Amino acid sequence: MRIDLQSPGDIDVYSLLVSTVAPRPIGWVSTLSSANVRNLAPFSYFGIISHKPAILYISVGRRSGELKDTARNLLATQEAVVHLVDRKLAEAMVNTGSDVDPDVDEFSIAGLASVKSDIVRPERLRDIAIAYECRVYRHIEVGTGPTDLFLLEALVAHVQDGLL
Repeated sequence: MRIDLQSPGDIDVYSLLVSTVAPRPIGWVSTLSSANVRNLAPFSYFGIISHKPAILYISVGRRSGELKDTARNLLATQEAVVHLVDRKLAEAMVNTGSDVDPDVDEFSIAGLASVKSDIVRPERLRDIAIAYECRVYRHIEVGTGPTDLFLLEALVAHVQDGLL
């Protein structure tokens, strides 16, 4: 079967991509709004781009053309912590994917403890295996949505003892 992705007809391109490009890790991203509200949101469009410098990416779709809280916060503060999710935190991660108002603290929704980061202002999850403190390296609007693509330079890695 040949599918023209420029004119896919009845094929849902999103469903095709997310079901065939796998496995896809989840980046659980904490940011801080300009009003100091903590945000925590999962992203399955997440990965690495380079190691010199260490660059991660997250792709943040818009909702009805409007920036999501994570994108708005990254543009305002230029900082984030990217966590890798394991199975024991899957339910809490899903709960933070809810559509809530920007003034809602999503760390509270998840019911998880946080700790102060070393370099960036957003806090990181205390009981997580891997977390990267990051600064925005570049922001690119992609596609017709558009989608907000953030390249994030990882400055510090926090890795659970015994994991490596």
